[in-house]
Amino acid sequence: MIKFEHTCDVVNGDRGKKMYLDSKKLFAQFKPDIILKKGEEIQVVLDCKYKKTNIIPEDDEVDVAMPSPSDIYQMVSYMVGLNCPHGVLVYPKNDCRSADIPFQIDGKEITVHVRQIDFRNLDQEGLRNFTLDITQFTTW
Repeated sequence: MIKFEHTCDVVNGDRGKKMYLDSKKLFAQFKPDIILKKGEEIQVVLDCKYKKTNIIPEDDEVDVAMPSPSDIYQMVSYMVGLNCPHGVLVYPKNDCRSADIPFQIDGKEITVHVRQIDFRNLDQEGLRNFTLDITQFTTW
């Protein structure tokens, strides 16, 4: 079991209430994989992918992980629909560094964070480090 300094609610998107992008709830229902909440305030939305990211070569640094445009659009939709400033796209480990992609939508700053996790060698320490990385985006 991993113990954290702060408490939060972790909501499985399939078990939470139905969420819609439109106010009349006629279309665009969505279900993010994981939602981190503090009380009723959504702090972080996570969506897990089971494919590797695209890689952008860097001349003098480690290559950068870059999600497909459709993954970014999906995450931004979740973030706007949930009024959440931070979204995390989680991919299987690739030999590249993570990325943070800032956007400004209707005057609000939001950031899509691209993170990778080594599912083949995931131990308690690796999971703890991954979780600590994600919780840096919260206000706990």
